[in-house]
Amino acid sequence: MKISHRLFLILLGLVFFGVSAAQSPNAPFNFEGKIVYLEMEGGFYGIVSSEGQKYLATNLPRMLQQTNLRVRGKAVLQANTLGIHQWGEYIQLLDISPRCPLQRSE
Repeated sequence: MKISHRLFLILLGLVFFGVSAAQSPNAPFNFEGKIVYLEMEGGFYGIVSSEGQKYLATNLPRMLQQTNLRVRGKAVLQANTLGIHQWGEYIQLLDISPRCPLQRSE
């Protein structure tokens, strides 16, 4: 019985340490990526970051809802948000703008 009690305490400590070491869901993060349109569940726009992470912005401006538009921005995860889309993590955008292509001087 003492061994199982110790094992439980060790596992509890590991879980607690893992949760406390993880990034806070409300911590803002920067991203770069592109806007994608998915034709499932009625169709919706998402963001695929340059690292391949998939995001569903709860407040993506209509003027940026353009397929393959390259963007950069800042967001926070919406950890407790549920929706019908089975794709990506929900985020709230704090800032987003199109990435300007490099201009060549002629």
